[in-house]
Amino acid sequence: MSSPSLQFVVKGDLEQRTGGYIYDAHIIRGLENLGWTISVHSTSPDSANSKETDAHLGLEDILNSIEDGQTVILDGLAMGQHPDQLGPHSHRLKLISLMHHPLFEETGYSESEKARLLELEMKALTTCTGVITTSQFTAKQLRGLNVAKKIVKTVIPGTDQPPSTKGPQRNTPHRLLCVASIIPRKGLDVLVDALDKIQHLEWECICAGDLDRSPDYVSKLLNSVAEKHLSNRILFTGECSNSTIAKLYDLSTIFVLPSLYEGYGMALTEAAVRGLPVISTTGGAIPHTLKGTPAFLVPPGNSTCLADAIETALNNRPDSDLRLIKGQEAQSRFPTWKQTARHFEDAVTALVPDIRKQ
Repeated sequence: MSSPSLQFVVKGDLEQRTGGYIYDAHIIRGLENLGWTISVHSTSPDSANSKETDAHLGLEDILNSIEDGQTVILDGLAMGQHPDQLGPHSHRLKLISLMHHPLFEETGYSESEKARLLELEMKALTTCTGVITTSQFTAKQLRGLNVAKKIVKTVIPGTDQPPSTKGPQRNTPHRLLCVASIIPRKGLDVLVDALDKIQHLEWECICAGDLDRSPDYVSKLLNSVAEKHLSNRILFTGECSNSTIAKLYDLSTIFVLPSLYEGYGMALTEAAVRGLPVISTTGGAIPHTLKGTPAFLVPPGNSTCLADAIETALNNRPDSDLRLIKGQEAQSRFPTWKQTARHFEDAVTALVPDIRKQ
């Protein structure tokens, strides 16, 4: 019997270092290890740009190139705004949406733009055989938007299951770590305001994430850091490799993610399984993601509450033995990426029972 196959469509390069792309890459590798044949297609990274290259084709061209009867996993960024391109193919392809969070939940849109995005995405979902979400929170959102429960499956992200962190070296400041793309939804401006309120404490903060996705926001953020005289205490590294991120986790005291909204929050679980104290918000799926995991959660956008949480955490930081225990407890609570790949396989076969015959 030939191996089952999937067509996987993402927006832009698969190797981008954001939660959604990291999830997609892990799933693809995991399914390949389980014997699946995966073909990856990349749409143009800029949907408004009509120029196409061999590496980045338009969604319509990609779908036209796929043979009848194939099952296609469509990352939400690639499909959410393009129902008209999906419609003509819904009768001949098994389309499955992979939704990390609804597009309209991104920060910075006007109410009219949010309504437009919601209408487009809901229309796009009507062309799909099923939807795979990365959190039960998003699955519940879809049910509230009249997407049938029976076609929605949830496959939460895995973790790397690393050893517990060591923390900063002796005689060095306590280190706060934030791993996130520098975009408005991640709330880095709120973090800067919070840190301004606790300048009297000994700390340094490293913000590791892409600085190119929202240039205007980044410019305002860096100006704010300079105006508050925090440039020597807050470092923005830009996008980092896996090995560098692992070292940053290892040498940090506390993990902070001040997001206004998350569809899951993979960086949170990666910090938790390393035994790091976690400070975040109640935005979106975060309380569901960290349910049963000790964490300080504050209202999104509230810099005063965030500052208080950071100060409390700095005054009550765990020793290395307690970190080890907390990390092991978290590792028992969250799946590995190998387990997540199997769960994804189960979800696909539940949505397309005859996929092994294709």
